[in-house]
Amino acid sequence: MEPDSEIQQDKNTVFISLLNPVYDNLYRFVRALSYNREDALDLLHDTLLTAYEQFESLQNNQAFLSWLFTIASRKHKRNQFRKKILSWIVNEKSNHVSQNYHDTDAEIELLYFGLSHLPLKVKEALILSEINGFSLKEIQDIQGGSLSGVKSRVARGKQKLREVIEKEVKQNLIFNNPDFRL
Repeated sequence: MEPDSEIQQDKNTVFISLLNPVYDNLYRFVRALSYNREDALDLLHDTLLTAYEQFESLQNNQAFLSWLFTIASRKHKRNQFRKKILSWIVNEKSNHVSQNYHDTDAEIELLYFGLSHLPLKVKEALILSEINGFSLKEIQDIQGGSLSGVKSRVARGKQKLREVIEKEVKQNLIFNNPDFRL
């Protein structure tokens, strides 16, 4: 084997060994950021491609997950900005809410709808805390800022999410299921 191919093989092995234990967390994070599975998969693939291409720039393997989250977050922000610009150019309004909700899938879609109405930093803090189970300190490391700022974002996110979901349910009478509770 040539030295260059051995180095490449080592890079592949290390990258995959770091990715395997955190892949599910990364997927849940990008899925919660995105409104649908296709967008989530696109974001996941873009994130992994960028991470692999820039893997040499990672200085501490312990920071791999937060590094991936940072890449995903920045890519998501960039994609959202591009979508806004495109919608302004085309002057179309997009309707992301399907009126045909059913059972658990409907509840999940409603959750994603609610998350899509939160400011990005608040949404990220809520996703990291509630979906990925990160501590407030870990979220602070990923997002920056103060610990009290993270606590505030998580609390505001929960409150705003509840308000958005309750409003949507009341306005559209989405669920006819008497067992559905917020």
